[in-house]
Amino acid sequence: MNVPAPHDDIAKAIRDALLPQRFPVRRDVELGAGTAQEKEAVSFHDTVWLGHHFLAVAAVRVKRGGIGGALAAAALRQLLRAALSVTPTPEAALAACEEICATPGFDAAVLRLDLVTGAVESATRGQARIETTRHGEGGRLSPGEIVWLGAGDVPLPADLTPPVEGPEGLVQPAIARAGGGSAAALLYKAHGRAAGSSTFAVPNDAGAIPGVLAQIDAFCARHAIAREDVEGIDVAVDEVLSNAIAYAFRDGHAHEIFVTSTAEPGRLVIEISDDGVPFDPLAVPPPDLSADLEARQVGGLGMHFVRNLLDDVAYKRVNGWNVLTLRKRVGEARKGESSS
Repeated sequence: MNVPAPHDDIAKAIRDALLPQRFPVRRDVELGAGTAQEKEAVSFHDTVWLGHHFLAVAAVRVKRGGIGGALAAAALRQLLRAALSVTPTPEAALAACEEICATPGFDAAVLRLDLVTGAVESATRGQARIETTRHGEGGRLSPGEIVWLGAGDVPLPADLTPPVEGPEGLVQPAIARAGGGSAAALLYKAHGRAAGSSTFAVPNDAGAIPGVLAQIDAFCARHAIAREDVEGIDVAVDEVLSNAIAYAFRDGHAHEIFVTSTAEPGRLVIEISDDGVPFDPLAVPPPDLSADLEARQVGGLGMHFVRNLLDDVAYKRVNGWNVLTLRKRVGEARKGESSS
């Protein structure tokens, strides 16, 4: 006999699925966020990577409870993500959501930040607010400034100075006192690594890998990195991403892997970050290539090729993220190495 699942349990499962994955560790920005759920509304927060160095942050409360509210929130989240990707401003994105969405009412605070220049745009709807410690000129953030986004009944902290714990230390006490809603605090730590850095968000789907490789190829072309200097980099990135997609995520959920390409003087640096299970690929012993094929231990061959294709490979586990850094000498640095 099939016993139907209680509606409250289904609604909770949908609400839990609204929460984004852990924010990646970055040098240029930190984020803390949280939600305070209530019976008559469903709240969520979200982050969306737009293009190479644009980040959107949202705090939202849908004014409806139960399964209907959870489904409405899930639909609004997807709609807002899509609107942010195709409209020029947060205001235009929220206007599109209001026009399209059948949700009876929602509170929303949305921010769009250029990590390279610090330029920031924002918009709100309903019972929502955005506050900043901005001291920069016009619509730009300066390093060390905080932006607060709140939707619903989350109180604004009396002091937006980031504590030792970072933005999370601002958000969690406010969420604990909230009657319902969501909030996010963004700390802009520094201007992005000039325009020589681009970040790509990749779903944990093997079908997305060719697109990432094309993005890296285009990045190298923009920065006048000769194709022969980075020969084999596509093989190395393909191997690392394939391993992460196949083995890092055991929860069956959708995740994003972040690939950051940076053009430094004399070298290309690619940083690949995933929030999967802890795994150091460099700890895998190199294969015994002298052994017979039948006697060789399974595994290790892919990372063996990665090590040999690159000048340096480093791994670290930071705040729940696996971070693998690939470095390849290019230009005159590579020529000098070849002639020495």
